[in-house]
Amino acid sequence: MHPDKEIQGEGMEANVLFQKNNLPCFLADACWAFSYLTDGDNDKIQEVVSAGAVEILAEKLACGELSVVTPSLRALGNVVTGSDDQTDAVISAGALPVLAALLRHPRANLVKEAAWAISNITAGNQVSRLYNGLVSLKFFLIQSFLLACRTKSSTLWRRM
Repeated sequence: MHPDKEIQGEGMEANVLFQKNNLPCFLADACWAFSYLTDGDNDKIQEVVSAGAVEILAEKLACGELSVVTPSLRALGNVVTGSDDQTDAVISAGALPVLAALLRHPRANLVKEAAWAISNITAGNQVSRLYNGLVSLKFFLIQSFLLACRTKSSTLWRRM
């Protein structure tokens, strides 16, 4: 066995997969693999959580590289469709502030995926842990709505 490999049960830990491979194309493929693995029942999701992948996916979610952010977001979104403990793993990994920030992203598909993930988090029993994050998110949404209204209003005004 290679000395860099850590074994957990019968599978490798996720950090081994990402440890020496920081090329965006590799990271994107690895994140897509986790996305596919989490697109299923809670047992599949638990394998990914147990492997330590949630922390890494949350870290990659904030990397700024679109080819990595997109599959990381999808994978974490899949995880929060699982049990409350699996959803809690995503919250504990620090993904919530990044998810909230993605609601401001210029790409609509990322905004939609982030909103989907946040919606699934709030559907569980973690609402008390989310209160502070949701209060700031609520103010952001109100501010965004008002800005959008002002922009549309000024556009209409110019056309008259």
